[in-house]
Amino acid sequence: MKYLLTITITILFTFTLQAQIDSFDEFNSTFNDILEKNVSQGLVQYELLKNHPILPALRKFIEEANTKELSSEELLAFRINAYNFTVVHEVVKNYPISSVQEIAGFFDQVKHVFEGKEQTLNRYEKNFILKVFNDPRLHFVLNCGALDCPPLLSSAYNAEELDNVLSKQTQLALDNPDFLRVTDKGIELSQIFNWYINDFGGTLRTVHAFINQYKTVPLENNANSSFYEYNWAINDAKPIVTESSNAAFRYVVSSTIPQGSFEFKFFNNLWSRKIDDNRATFFTTAFSGLYGLNNRLNVGLAGRFRAVSNHTGASTPFDVIGFRNTDNHRIGLTALGPIVRYAPVPKWKNFSIQSTLTFPIGRNLEDNTFIDWEGAFWQTQFFNDFTINNKFSLFTEIDLLIEDIALDIEEGFFRVSTPVTVIGSYFPNPKTTLYIISGFSPFYQAPFDYFYQVGSGAKYQITKDFEIELLYTSFRDAFILENNGRADTFNIGIRFNL
Repeated sequence: MKYLLTITITILFTFTLQAQIDSFDEFNSTFNDILEKNVSQGLVQYELLKNHPILPALRKFIEEANTKELSSEELLAFRINAYNFTVVHEVVKNYPISSVQEIAGFFDQVKHVFEGKEQTLNRYEKNFILKVFNDPRLHFVLNCGALDCPPLLSSAYNAEELDNVLSKQTQLALDNPDFLRVTDKGIELSQIFNWYINDFGGTLRTVHAFINQYKTVPLENNANSSFYEYNWAINDAKPIVTESSNAAFRYVVSSTIPQGSFEFKFFNNLWSRKIDDNRATFFTTAFSGLYGLNNRLNVGLAGRFRAVSNHTGASTPFDVIGFRNTDNHRIGLTALGPIVRYAPVPKWKNFSIQSTLTFPIGRNLEDNTFIDWEGAFWQTQFFNDFTINNKFSLFTEIDLLIEDIALDIEEGFFRVSTPVTVIGSYFPNPKTTLYIISGFSPFYQAPFDYFYQVGSGAKYQITKDFEIELLYTSFRDAFILENNGRADTFNIGIRFNL
């Protein structure tokens, strides 16, 4: 037993010694070994690195590194490697993710220690690399963890070959037709030349001049230039989404938002039912604001604003938009309460549970012209999004909805239902979603009731953080069918993130 214990302690002690980095040469060779085994054609095996035992030692060496005795070339090589390692390490710590933008403040808020000083990636890049060495070629060796970044090499940078490697990587990037895109209409440049234009002389003319120093086939003089949208999808060798996948850009409703970020939604629903000459119309703005406490738990506030109208005779669904209070029209803020969204299973990236409990605002909401319930409203939603391929996905939602929960517990509650929604989506391009929707909801009451609806809609991402949505559905329930009526919904949604 003592012999076994001695062996165990010896192995653990030996491993501890091995998991230390004591010199810049050892740092370089260790990082080089990791890159050789886990990076190919610029793509990183993040999943394999998730529990790699040497990563903390590399991070610790970067934190404590004393660079005073290094030559200029050695210092630059170390800082490039330190920056690239830190990007990889931060992705590994948060993996699985589909973009570094899912990590709130990845570049400008999350702090790391470099050479004994705490700073963000942006500050280290700009103040300790770009300003100190003043070489625009550096933009083609610093990797940001995204597909549109210049690729991460499968080897570490070293002082002896650094100047040649900087020129080689710059030329490879500028000769790559996916990085610098020449079309019949002109030249489409990476956003790198836009964000850091001053490093390239400050004008498009000087940008072109820099490019022509390294590009094998120079650009034509006076060629028109524009900047294409940056692809922030992660440079993962086993990606959650691929480079060509439109899903890399789309906003997934069923996902939680990243830590420290905000999401605001406004969904406007106009529901109108017509039976004979009688029309009842509800215009509802459902709004919510969420904050990411962490990557799996979001909290916030939700509410409803409503306008209602009842008409007899000639009318249209849009008469309700007059927004007035009369015998046949009502308007007001009707409900407000907390909302929580939670991702219970980290590996199920697109599965979440959202629960909203709103309380009535105002009095006599159900009198005369009904505008909303006078009891509380509790909705728990189970979201899941299944990616079928690069062009299609299937979204499902199952709800438990309890409406008009009486404030006096003895009165019980009014109605319980379990709506089910299925949405099939098609992505013709990275910013556009076209979809069809179907839904069914039974109401557990006497007599038994239900509704169903089918429709189609579209979403468009103006930017990655701002999206608009249009939706139309045809709506039916037992009462409408029994009376040969019809009902429709017209919907406009707005979503933006901060």
